[in-house]
Amino acid sequence: MHGAKTRQFDGARYVVEPGLRKAPRIEGKKSVDAFYATQAKGSAHEKPELVLEAFDLDIQEIACGEDHVVCITSAGEMHLWGDGSCGRLGIGVPKLCDKPVLVKLPNDRQPIHVACGEQHTCVVSREGDLYTWGNSGDAGILGHGVESQSVWQPLGVSGLPANSRVASVSCGSRHSALVTVEGRLYTWGEGIFGQLGHDNKEDIWSPKHVTALEGQK
Repeated sequence: MHGAKTRQFDGARYVVEPGLRKAPRIEGKKSVDAFYATQAKGSAHEKPELVLEAFDLDIQEIACGEDHVVCITSAGEMHLWGDGSCGRLGIGVPKLCDKPVLVKLPNDRQPIHVACGEQHTCVVSREGDLYTWGNSGDAGILGHGVESQSVWQPLGVSGLPANSRVASVSCGSRHSALVTVEGRLYTWGEGIFGQLGHDNKEDIWSPKHVTALEGQK
């Protein structure tokens, strides 16, 4: 296959086709579900335990999704672990990672803020750019303005006005919100309960300005 690359993880062979939105195929496995069943060997913990693999990391910020975690260190590195299905870890393959894995933003951008939804991840860079990845579902959860089930590696969100810089980001289960350095609020994703603040229950596929808060102090 032209342009396709193969990767080996835990005895499984992945075929990764060009493009951030193409799901890797697992060769030699009946399905992704069967692959996860072979990996789900962990056990629950009833009290906090030290993550030994992160013992030497000077963690400054951390966020949790339903089944994954992302943190940022004082050195500007981003580490993720947990369930990698739907691309939520940003590592390019649907792998379960039971210890922190280093993930880099495009063009060596430095992450400074992180947030997690149920199956997606959002990161703000020091330059004020927003990157998202994971499962977009059928509601535009990632904010890229196009219909895509999953994005497997960090991808910049380009739907904001020119010269806008993102200051912070937050995620619900299937929707997200950001605030710019100018104090403007934008939301996107699933809107079935009116959670996007646009006076309707529509899904929004790219960041949209919440005008109801204009002029509020």
